[in-house]
Amino acid sequence: MRRIFKRRMWIRVLAVTLALALNLGALDGIINGVLQGAFNLGVTDSLVRVNNVPSAYADPGDGSFQPGVFDPNHDKTSTLNFRFDYNHHVRIDLLLDGEVIETLDENAFYRGDYTSPESKAAGQESRNIINHFTWNGKDDIGEPMDDGSYTVRMTPLDEWSEYPLNASVTVRNIPHTPKITGITINQQNGTVTIRGTSQARHTIHMYDNGNYFFTTTADSNGDWWVYNKFLSKETRHTVQAQAENKFKGWPTKSPLSAGIVFLTYHIKAGDTLSQ
Repeated sequence: MRRIFKRRMWIRVLAVTLALALNLGALDGIINGVLQGAFNLGVTDSLVRVNNVPSAYADPGDGSFQPGVFDPNHDKTSTLNFRFDYNHHVRIDLLLDGEVIETLDENAFYRGDYTSPESKAAGQESRNIINHFTWNGKDDIGEPMDDGSYTVRMTPLDEWSEYPLNASVTVRNIPHTPKITGITINQQNGTVTIRGTSQARHTIHMYDNGNYFFTTTADSNGDWWVYNKFLSKETRHTVQAQAENKFKGWPTKSPLSAGIVFLTYHIKAGDTLSQ
């Protein structure tokens, strides 16, 4: 949808005299009474703001983020491509649930591409200026923002512009693939303990030969364990781990980790053991 900037109307007053200003009846039909009550006019070649004239829709700006969903956890970014009719200095704010949570830029400048009919008549070609703003989805200390739908708001700092440009983008962090760092087999009862690392507090799902068998949670350091699990004996096992981020009910899962392959074997009477 096209976003609209609203520009207030200004008029240039040339040598307005007191007598002319008092003759509001004649002016009323020309500029709709906008000088009503202007008894002190006597300026020459000055700008007078017409505050009680409805603002004119004069500066459409539109834009959207590409991609609309991105993963800052893997250093992905999203870029807002947009255009203005007129040049603008803008403040860029980041909003979540309608509230400003961070100012990304206090005073950024972007160009507009409006070409007046007079300029076109004089031979100037129409311009098509596409501006760009790239967001990395991270906070001021470089950590990925939480999953959610965010709005980037560009508010013009020009006095005559009142409507901001708003564009939405969704952060969805995909966990890094966890790593299995070790497997210990209890020689007495045949149970298996598996150790690994991942990002802090992510949910870890364990698979054996492609079949799910257990879920655990990483601690604040990203360490996790699966203790004393029985796996079928005399079987070749390929154990893998998968991390899941369940923040805000938008679960995202990592790829499965590289498999750790091992064999569990139950010694029987008559087996020959090598040294």
